[in-house]
Amino acid sequence: MKFPRRRLEPALLATFVAVADAKKVSTAADYLHLSQPAVTAQVRKLEDALRTSLFVRSARGVMMTAAGMRLYEFARQIEVLLSRAEEAVDETREPEGHLVLAASTTIGSYVLPGTLAAFCRRYPKVAVELIIENTERVLERVRGAKCPLGLVEGLARAPQLRLIRFADDELVLVRGTDPAGNALFNKPLAARNARDLAGFPFIWRELGSGTRAVVEQALRRAGVSPKRLSHALVLGNTEAIKAAVAEGLGLAFVSRWSIQSELREGRLAIVPLADLSIRRVLSWAFPSGALDGPAAHFVRFAQASAPMPRLGW
Repeated sequence: MKFPRRRLEPALLATFVAVADAKKVSTAADYLHLSQPAVTAQVRKLEDALRTSLFVRSARGVMMTAAGMRLYEFARQIEVLLSRAEEAVDETREPEGHLVLAASTTIGSYVLPGTLAAFCRRYPKVAVELIIENTERVLERVRGAKCPLGLVEGLARAPQLRLIRFADDELVLVRGTDPAGNALFNKPLAARNARDLAGFPFIWRELGSGTRAVVEQALRRAGVSPKRLSHALVLGNTEAIKAAVAEGLGLAFVSRWSIQSELREGRLAIVPLADLSIRRVLSWAFPSGALDGPAAHFVRFAQASAPMPRLGW
C-alpha cells in the first residue's frame, strides 16, 4: 500500500513542540542538541508546508499564533501516540536499575503515587526513589544532575530546564468545619471577594513553595497585597496546614488534589471568591540532555497511561 505524502513531518512537529514549550528558540535548541539556526529553519519549513505562521516572534521569545495553538493540540496527541508506540515496543525489554525522581509537595504527595504504583507493578526490576521537596529545591536537583527529572507546580519557565505540562490543578481557599458540618468560622462565609480577606487568620506554606508563589501572584492580580493578610502560621507541608485549618486556626489556600477526602468527609469546606480563581499547571522539569534508562521509561509510561486528566472543576 502506498501512503500519500504528508506535509507534517514528525521531526518538524517535535521541533515545533519544543519551541512552543520553551517559548524561546535558544532554549529549544539546547534541549534538542541543535543550533538555533537549525531550529529556526525547521520551524520555517513547517510554516512553509502549512502556509501559515505558527509563532509571533519578539525580543522576549516566541508566542504561538491561533494556528500554532491549534496545531499544538494535535502535535501533543501525536507525541502521546508515539510514546505509546515506544512503550509497546519496550514491553519486550524489561528496564531495570534505579530511578530517582524529585517532585514538589503537592505532586509527590497527592498526584503522583497512583502512577508510581502502576509503574512499579509493570516494571518490578526498577527500584524507585521519590524525593519530595519544595519547587525551588526540585529544580536545583534537576539542574545539578542529582536526579534526571522532576515534577513541579505553577511555573511558566525555569532557567536551563524545559517544562512540559503534566496535569492541571486549582488552588482553593478552605476553612474548617465541625463534625456537624457547621462553620467554625462565620466571617469567611461573608467573604465574597479577595479584598474581604483582610483581618482573617491565614496559614501559609514556607517561602520557596510553588503553592505560596502562585497564590501571592494571584492575590496581587486581584489587587490584594499578600503582606496585608495575616501570617498566623507558616507550616512546611500540606498535611500540617490541613490539620491546622480543620482545628479552626485559620484559612489556607491548598490544592484541590490534596483535599478530596476532607471534602467528602465534611472536615474542610471551600470558601468561593468571585474575583479569585487560581489555576496552575503541574509540569515535568527536564534537563537539556535527552533522557534514557528508567527515567525515559517512566516518562513514556506516565504519558501513555494518561493517569491524570486535566481537572474540570
